[in-house]
Amino acid sequence: MVTFRQITSENYVAAVRLEVGPGQENFVASNCRSLVQACYEADWQNPLPMGIFDGETMVGFVLTIETDEVGPDTIAILRFMIGADHQKKGYGKAAMQALLDGWRKEGKYKQAGLSYVPSNSVAQRLYASVGFVEVGIKEEYGGEMLALCQL
Repeated sequence: MVTFRQITSENYVAAVRLEVGPGQENFVASNCRSLVQACYEADWQNPLPMGIFDGETMVGFVLTIETDEVGPDTIAILRFMIGADHQKKGYGKAAMQALLDGWRKEGKYKQAGLSYVPSNSVAQRLYASVGFVEVGIKEEYGGEMLALCQL
């Protein structure tokens, strides 16, 4: 079972050390960059960087913000990654499903949104498997595919 913990001064080094696998570097920004942006991007509403944990081991990273950019009451998953050493173990799907289930239970948001590099077929399959529907390529997102999931 995966759990989430906010990134703090006590665990940020573990987040920064997590890296994607070879050939995945262009699919998601580094966790270091994500943490800096979470602190300094003025137009990001309530950024929440979290570690994805299996027990006491951080296996991944997720960064969310609240946004009305693609519709009212939307939570956006800006960054989502599982560390190279922890991939192909079910953590990605378990973490994504846990996020969506938590937001549904909370009842604060109507939908979740994310974008991904269209050539990232692994991400596309993962997101579709938990209910995300592709909306289309968005040039304002660097040519990434926008996908939404109703909560």
